[in-house]
Amino acid sequence: MFRLQKYLRGRPGWGIVFSLLVLLTAELWLHTDDFLYKYRSVFAAGRAMDKIAYIESNPMDIIVAGNSRVDNGFSPKVIIDELSLKKNVFNLGIPGANARILYGLFSRFIENDVVGKQGIKHVVFGLDESFFQEDDSLGYAIFFANRKSLFDNHEFKDYFGSICRLWSYSSNLKQLREPAKLERFVQASMTQVEAWGGAASEGLGFRAAKKGEFQNLAQVMQQDVGSKKPPDPLTLNYFWQLIKLLQNNDVKISIVFPPLLGRDVMFLSDEIAAQPYLNILHELKILNIPIMTLDEAGIKKPEEFANPGHLNRRGARKYSILMAQEMLRIWPEISVSHDI
Repeated sequence: MFRLQKYLRGRPGWGIVFSLLVLLTAELWLHTDDFLYKYRSVFAAGRAMDKIAYIESNPMDIIVAGNSRVDNGFSPKVIIDELSLKKNVFNLGIPGANARILYGLFSRFIENDVVGKQGIKHVVFGLDESFFQEDDSLGYAIFFANRKSLFDNHEFKDYFGSICRLWSYSSNLKQLREPAKLERFVQASMTQVEAWGGAASEGLGFRAAKKGEFQNLAQVMQQDVGSKKPPDPLTLNYFWQLIKLLQNNDVKISIVFPPLLGRDVMFLSDEIAAQPYLNILHELKILNIPIMTLDEAGIKKPEEFANPGHLNRRGARKYSILMAQEMLRIWPEISVSHDI
């Protein structure tokens, strides 16, 4: 290295070339799954890649997808045990993800042949208001959004951001100035460090939440701040495109509303602000997409929640059992009796 520096000192033009090569190497690495997986303990997008990589390496029949409320709300192992399933179930809850990100992920799964006969046949979407907002503060879009759709929808900032990731992901990379974040980055650079909540393989994507242990507290708070905002039109369009995409690939779809402690989601509310979400619910029923009912009595127990918007392990077990019962009602073909 010293000799290289001495050589370049007398050749300033080559110093610029060397710097550009370093930047290009970093840019190309950001375009690989390996970067995100390597730093799954550091970046939210890396944590998502941990789940994506597992799905693409292990055939899955049933996917429960959504944001953080799904991530720590439904345990595939409990669902499998409750139904004595021979099917594979996986939790694709990604904190902060919206319909645009899920559309990109399922487009990727279809391209990688993990949907259909040898892969995903059933999908449960856990919906809340934040799933239909445009926020992408965790930087998922440049990695996971469908690039063609970004261009077609004139989302040129994210489109070019997906090409020049050093620029578009810079705000997330700046988090490395935080001592704790930098320490995890250094550790992950030297060895394999699992994401917050454990490896995707441990709980089949489920990561139990404990009070005060959320990966991104600001993201948790933001989910409730915008609860009465109407859906973002473009994000809503991505949702309908996602439904169409899966139906065109013979995937059966169902909807669930993860429980909240202090209120109901707008889909189940009679407030005036709920009307746009009730319209979505109406359209889903027209499409004959079944809606799961997890708690008709509506009795929420504080001891089952890590915070007002997210279940803890105890609550996740309860609602996973209720989901399993609903799955069997909606999709009787998944039961073990139909596999004999």
